[in-house]
Amino acid sequence: MKTPEPSIPYLIHRIAVRIEDSINARARKYGLKVSEIRVLMRLLDHGDMRVGELAELTSLEPSALSHTLRRIGEAGWISRTRAASDNRQVLVSLTAKGKRLARLLHPHIRRYNDVASRDIAPAQLRALRDALDRIYENIAGMQKSVPDFPDFAEAPPPPGAPRGRRKKG
Repeated sequence: MKTPEPSIPYLIHRIAVRIEDSINARARKYGLKVSEIRVLMRLLDHGDMRVGELAELTSLEPSALSHTLRRIGEAGWISRTRAASDNRQVLVSLTAKGKRLARLLHPHIRRYNDVASRDIAPAQLRALRDALDRIYENIAGMQKSVPDFPDFAEAPPPPGAPRGRRKKG
């Protein structure tokens, strides 16, 4: 029997998990996780940002981002202030301490990209980025058109599972 090729989501996830595990192991000395480093790197690269922008650029769910911002805020790496133009919006900024840490970590985090793209031609990298962007757009666009999973009672039993046996007696 031919083994099916791994799915694209699985291949992407496998890479992401490997990188995340490696970064988490190294960042433990700072009490950081990869999601928190992602926030620091985006703020270093893009400057002060509204929380919504930061959520988009970090691919963190709002509740996870809120928890992350609280943790790194308590550590003194970021500050949060209300936007002068709209009191409902919160601006996130790196503190001086946060900038020093982000600048220290930046080349080490960039190295993951450099290693990942080693021995891949620039044209192939462009094509890969384009393909990954297209995959993301495809998945983001399908959310409203994909039906919900069926209720468990309606789901067929897994292959080889015993089917509705009656109790005797």
